Amino acid sequence: MARKTKVDAEATRQKLLDAAEILFSEKGVSNTSLADIALAAGVTRGAIYWHFKNKVDLFEAMHARIRLSVDEIVSEAMAAPDPVSGLCDYWIASLLQVAHDDHRRRVIDILFRKCEYVDEYQAASVRINEWSSEIIEAMAGLFAVAAKTGALAPGLLPETAARATFSMITGIVFSWLAVPQLYANDDEIITTVATFFKALRS
Repeated sequence: MARKTKVDAEATRQKLLDAAEILFSEKGVSNTSLADIALAAGVTRGAIYWHFKNKVDLFEAMHARIRLSVDEIVSEAMAAPDPVSGLCDYWIASLLQVAHDDHRRRVIDILFRKCEYVDEYQAASVRINEWSSEIIEAMAGLFAVAAKTGALAPGLLPETAARATFSMITGIVFSWLAVPQLYANDDEIITTVATFFKALRS
C-alpha cells in the first residue's frame, strides 16, 4: 500500500508540473495562480503545497525536468574523437531534441519569454545563471583539452570559445522561438551548428 501511495504522489506531482507548464506557456508565469494550476490538474490547492513550497519552487521544478546535465555534456564530449567534435555533436543532438519535443520547447519558451525575473523570481534567475556558468566553465575545460591536442584554432582561448558557444546555442534557441521559420527543418539546425564549430578549428 505504501508503494502505491508513493507512486500516486509522484503521479500527482507530475500532473501539477504538466498543468503549470501549459498555463505558464499560455498565460505567462505572473498571470498564473496556484489555484489555476490546481484546477487544471484536477487536484486541491493543498495538494500543491504537499509537493511544492510555493509557485517559485514549482517553476524551478518545471525547469529541472528539462535542464541539461553538465556531467553529461562533459562525458559525451570526451567520448568523441576530440572535444570540439564531441561538443558539436552534443549541441546538434540537443537542439534536434528541442525541435521534436513540444514539452521541452514549451519549457524553454517559458524560461526565455514567459517569466519576469523580478521579486521572488530573482533567486530563480540567480540559480539559472549559476547553471549557465557551470556549462560555460565545463566547456572551457573541454576546449582547453582540445587546445592541447591541436583541435582548437590557434590563438583562440578556451574561455572565449566556451562563451561564444553558449551565446550561439542560446541565440539559436531565442531566435527560433521568436521566428520559428528561421530553423524550419533539421538540416538548417545541423548546418548552422556545424558551421560554427568548423570556425573554432580554422
